[in-house]
Amino acid sequence: MLITAANLDDPDGAFAALIDAHRNLTPDASRKLDAKLVLLLVNHIGSIKILTEAIKAARIAGHLTRRATRRRINVRSRSSPENVAH
Repeated sequence: MLITAANLDDPDGAFAALIDAHRNLTPDASRKLDAKLVLLLVNHIGSIKILTEAIKAARIAGHLTRRATRRRINVRSRSSPENVAH
């Protein structure tokens, strides 16, 4: 079963390590690092069932994030000064 609840012993340290790993990398090098990291972690997990659960969860989270972003943009554009009736 995929663990989605907070499970890091040092969340701030983990975030800092990820940010630090990308420091001074080009966008292309950063994407390559992400791909290598994902493959290493997938191998560490070792379970196709857990992997597919994680993929589904990530896709759903990404979809919800995009929808929320579009919603915020739509709300802003409707309330922008040029769209407000005077």
